[in-house]
Amino acid sequence: MAARDALVHSESILTQILTTVLAHSPNLRIPLLAECGRPFHNAAANVLFKTFLLSDSDEALNPVVRNPARYASRIKTLVVVDPPRKDQESTLFELDETGEEDEDEEVSGIRPLSGGRIRDIFSTHTPHLKRFAFAPTSAPRDNTLPLKWDAPSLSVLPPLAHLRLTRLSQSGASALASHPPEVQHLELDFVWLDDWVCERLARMPRVKRMTISTGGTKLTDRGVSALVEGCETLEVLELVEVQGRLSKSLWSNVELLPMLHTLKIALSESGPHHSWTADHLLSLPCLVGLNQLTTISITRTYNGYGPVDDVALPKPVPREVVEAFASCDKVKHLECDWWAWGIDELKELTLRITLDAPFARLLSLTSSFAHLAHLTRLYVSVPSTHAPSAPPSPVLQTPGVSPLGLVNGYGIGVGMGVGPGGIMIGSPTSSPLSLTRSLKSPAKLVLPVPLPESESLATSPVVGAGNTNEVIIDSSTVDTVVPPLRDVRKFMRRCPKLVLLEWFGRTGRGAWVAHREDAKSVAGIKVEYQGCCAMDESVLNAPWTRSFLGTVPRQDAEWTGPEAEAAAEAVREYETERDGEIEREKEAKRKLAAAGRKRGATVSSGVVVVPETCGVLGNGKPRRRQSSASEGLGKPKARDDCVDWKRLG
Repeated sequence: MAARDALVHSESILTQILTTVLAHSPNLRIPLLAECGRPFHNAAANVLFKTFLLSDSDEALNPVVRNPARYASRIKTLVVVDPPRKDQESTLFELDETGEEDEDEEVSGIRPLSGGRIRDIFSTHTPHLKRFAFAPTSAPRDNTLPLKWDAPSLSVLPPLAHLRLTRLSQSGASALASHPPEVQHLELDFVWLDDWVCERLARMPRVKRMTISTGGTKLTDRGVSALVEGCETLEVLELVEVQGRLSKSLWSNVELLPMLHTLKIALSESGPHHSWTADHLLSLPCLVGLNQLTTISITRTYNGYGPVDDVALPKPVPREVVEAFASCDKVKHLECDWWAWGIDELKELTLRITLDAPFARLLSLTSSFAHLAHLTRLYVSVPSTHAPSAPPSPVLQTPGVSPLGLVNGYGIGVGMGVGPGGIMIGSPTSSPLSLTRSLKSPAKLVLPVPLPESESLATSPVVGAGNTNEVIIDSSTVDTVVPPLRDVRKFMRRCPKLVLLEWFGRTGRGAWVAHREDAKSVAGIKVEYQGCCAMDESVLNAPWTRSFLGTVPRQDAEWTGPEAEAAAEAVREYETERDGEIEREKEAKRKLAAAGRKRGATVSSGVVVVPETCGVLGNGKPRRRQSSASEGLGKPKARDDCVDWKRLG
């Protein structure tokens, strides 16, 4: 027993050591697995298979599919991706162009993982699985309609920590509503998200964080109110690219529950948007419970291409919003680059903003920032009117978003954290910048593109995992809108805790990092300028962006049996209840409209129905009088023949 405990303890220590070793030297994977004995093999396998990219091919020669009993039990995060092409190397970026005919032939010959093999891996060999994602690395083919999932088996999901559902069909939305999952963090992104689904989701007992995205127009104030006021344990609410039909008065009719401490709203700068998409933001100052929030984020996301949508054009920040944010005494993270902030408003608040002034003007506001003892990171975007020249190097479109996030199948993410432990929206990328050296000299520098997970996927043995790519930046061009380093150094030294000043967005020029850890005095604080990296447009338009998704049917994908029938029956019951409620609401609206038309017709004809005790003629017919609309000032005249029976009695 003692020997066994010692062996387990030594394996744990080796695992910790090899985590660092493999992060710095991924080429040691094969030797550690094959040539260093069982203890090193097990420890290396624990590291390499903790986060695993599984190729969606039934012919894939990977250890999880061929030997699941030995390796699958070590997996905690499993991501299923498109299978690699015939000419694809072990990194996503080492691809050669192929003709469309070869591509079509290749796609038609690939069989995805069979349903039986998937069930075997999940039900038997992955007891420690904490996170699963099906993340195709590319978009559907041009002539293929986007696939949607009916989600018939949602009812059999066990309690989960995190569940992300995208591209659900209308039937899938009904399945979700009929079986609200038991989950702590729920992410939803599909067109058919409506008020009835939200009202069912409000019954979830354990949900602490909810991220909502929808491009449809089914979601209204009623659905958002149901989530905010119905989920008693909800702590974080994120609305990302929510179109819907949210009204201008949305937040004035909502009251936050005591547990909610974070509200994040993000909209794309490029669109397209419906004209009313951002109207609900104007009612934020009326939100009951706004002052209890510790994190408020009203931001725009960037993809770097195309014009700015009319809805997303920066407008001056409303005075009511400034005053409401200024009264939030509990807020620790405040981000708002949706509106343009002038110098006067900036003196009242410090946050992530769109600065309606040249970037150099920010550095003249030292007195406004010097007293902020807890400010560690400041993100600033500047409209093109104040920075008309194009950046000489690739720009960082959104703080906290890896360039790899544009093409890695997770979609364009939105980084929202402004401090350690900041919360990310829609992307598994982790750090705003991952650079190797400062840009003091005008030399060509090599900058690594960070991977989507904080755990290095470069150490994964699966083909297609992708190693760190490198982007070469030529900084020899002098950029006139970038302030001198001495001015930035003076500004950052006077801010007590500021370690990062980042200029992001379409006109972004990079970031300045203050190294305070080794400084013995304020004068000893070093400040380095770091340029930004982004994916080249030619990479985004490469021929490998065409997907394998949906080209070949998956074997054994049908779900049958008593559980499947019970789940389908629950969906039918929900749809019947929903349709009945919709019909009752329509009938009530029709009756209300008919009553309004009847009242209008009565007034226009000059006939008014008088109560029986007041103005009934001897023949039982209602008394006719002149309508109020035709009476001079519009007030009805007093009727002498109306008897007050109560007073007489």
